[in-house]
Amino acid sequence: MRVYFSGVAFTFFLLLLTGVAAADAAQVTEPDLNAILSKMEQVQLENRAHLIPYTVTRRYELSGRAADNSAAVVADVNFDPPNQKTYDIKYSDGGRAEKVVQKILDREAEYARDVKKISFSRDDYTFSYLGQGLIDGKSYLLLGLTPKRQDKDLLKGRIYVDPSSYQIRRFEGEPAKSPSWWLKDVQLVTDYAQVGPMWLQTSSKGSAEVRWFGTHVMTARDIGYRSEVARLQPPAPAVKKTVRRPTTAVGAGILR
Repeated sequence: MRVYFSGVAFTFFLLLLTGVAAADAAQVTEPDLNAILSKMEQVQLENRAHLIPYTVTRRYELSGRAADNSAAVVADVNFDPPNQKTYDIKYSDGGRAEKVVQKILDREAEYARDVKKISFSRDDYTFSYLGQGLIDGKSYLLLGLTPKRQDKDLLKGRIYVDPSSYQIRRFEGEPAKSPSWWLKDVQLVTDYAQVGPMWLQTSSKGSAEVRWFGTHVMTARDIGYRSEVARLQPPAPAVKKTVRRPTTAVGAGILR
């Protein structure tokens, strides 16, 4: 059986399809970026208000191009509100990895004293809506991140924002400016999660091409956490306690 469309019927059919497509397009509208950013910035302020004294035990692993170019460092990182961080290196394979970790922890203590350096806000960044991104099967708002100036304390890349809580779940990208002449093609991934009553960084991974030494990778992962509400101390210099064990020196790591 053959079905024939008259000119009028065919025109009506095309208009119908056009109307359906327009309706579908109207339903797929981008969310209000400014509203997302306002809620995200407010949540970051609230996160600081929820900070309590805590100690995180963190394991760092540095690996290089050669099979034997690897080392591990374990450190306790202590936080006393509102802005004091100290650390104790509990275990180290020694060598350059330990020096790299000390620099990372010194920088982390510096950031704790100036929270603007670790905030994602419109003061320092231009944001763009990139769509949806998945982490472990869950959908997040994916926002592009462009620094407003070339600064080693700023980042460029993208962040994953929880659409229900507006917490930042992950950052992927690179520094706005390389932290060292020795490093090229620096790539960073940082994850955040709920730890007790707080939203904290829980793991990170950085890779870089080290001049003359090839690609090196530094990973950091929290392996223990305890809260010590009674442990309120006056500000003091960062404590460096080192346990050294001889090992082959490896190339420089990622500084952030």
